[in-house]
Parts: sequence; structure tokens; C-alpha cells
Amino acid sequence: MTDTGPPTTVGDVIVNGQTRRAPSPYATIQWPTKGTGTGDQQQQITDDPNAPIPEGFTEEQIACPSEEGRRQWDSDAMARAAVSALLAAAFARFSEDLQNREFGALICQAGDGTLMLGPIHDGPPILGEDGRQIIYYGPDGQPDSQPTVAINPDGCAGSIPVGFIHSHPGVNAGIPSPGDFAFARWLVENRSAPNSISIYTAASYLNPNTNQYLNQVTRANLSDESTAQSGTFVPRFVDPNATFCPTVP
Repeated sequence: MTDTGPPTTVGDVIVNGQTRRAPSPYATIQWPTKGTGTGDQQQQITDDPNAPIPEGFTEEQIACPSEEGRRQWDSDAMARAAVSALLAAAFARFSEDLQNREFGALICQAGDGTLMLGPIHDGPPILGEDGRQIIYYGPDGQPDSQPTVAINPDGCAGSIPVGFIHSHPGVNAGIPSPGDFAFARWLVENRSAPNSISIYTAASYLNPNTNQYLNQVTRANLSDESTAQSGTFVPRFVDPNATFCPTVP
């Protein structure tokens, strides 16, 4: 399976969606919503902080005209919007937030390029009604790891999965697990997902300025697997104000 093309470029600038690298979403680096900018602000626009946006352009204008650029841009926006859908499902089904079990869904692309969220799935609970942790056992009879969520790989029906989003209970847990990377690779090999498939994780992060916990979304790709497993992966946080590309007339 091959991608539809490389990331969009204008000059030497690569637009890689609506994310930036940082150890925390509340670091001093600011989000440039749609404007230009230089220096640290470019972390949202490209992994190369020395590549300024050409004068007269915005990152949206560079990304959205190409198929690959639009897909990544809109996928980031869909992932941010999906957090509300995951929270609504958690409350409607269990009167919970996202801290007692994982929720997840595919991000699907229709033939006309439109993105949509697939069915939302939920995993088994971490705590029982008595507030005690539930112990799950693997096939070998030994205590298993924290339960996850099984996302139906056919949830896109006739569309193509270009990513998936799932929640991680706990705090500062926005790094995919080995199983998350394995699922992404399986979608590439068996469901025509692009090699650039996005792995989104919704997790709670503490804002030290307000002392409040808020759900943030991070994005990883298959190329991040080795750093995620070694503990050196620096999350790419999706812009909380991520917007979709303008509608093509």
C-alpha cells in the first residue's frame, strides 16, 4: 500500500497537520492558530523549527490544497472533535468520564475525501462498583495488563481508515502502547490504511496554571514506534483549536 503523496510543501516548508512537539501541552510554546510566525511557533507547522512559513501563506493554505495535506489536517481536527463524542459515550453508557475504561473509534475517509468518525467502542472497566481494581487474567492464567479497548477494524464500512483515536485513563498517558502500533500496522496491511496512518491518544493532562485536568490529544505514526517503546518519544499535541480545511466548492 502506498500513500497518496508526500506532505505538502511550499519551498522547504512541510506542513504536518495541526500538531507541535512539546513535553507538555501547557509548555511555553504557543499555538499559532492560522497565522504565520517564526521560531518555536513553527513546531506546530513542521518538525523543522528553522523552516519559516513563506510570507503571504498560512499553514492551512499550504496544507489543504493537496490530498495528503488535507487528509492530515482534517484528521487532526476530527481527532480533537472526537473527544467530545468519547465523553458523551462514556456518560451515556456508564455515567463515567474517560478514567475507568478505554474508548476508541476509527477515523474514516470516504471516496470523496470526507472524514468521519466510526462507531465508538468501549473496553472493560478498571474499577468495579465497589471501587476496587478488577484483576484480569491472560490466556496463560497470569494477571494481565490494564484492559484496553478493541476497535472493530471494519468500522469504516466501505471507507478507508486513516487513523484511530482511543482514550488512556490516568494522567500524562498520551503515548501509544505496543498494541496500538500493532493495530495501526494491521490496518495498513489488511484494510488499505495509508502508511501515514495516525494513532491518536486522548489523555488527561494537568494545567499547572489553573490546576485543572483537561483531556488533550496526541498523535503518533508508525515511525514513532521505536522511540515510544524506548521511552524517548516526545508527544505531538494536537491543537485544541484544530479546524477543518475549508470546503472545496
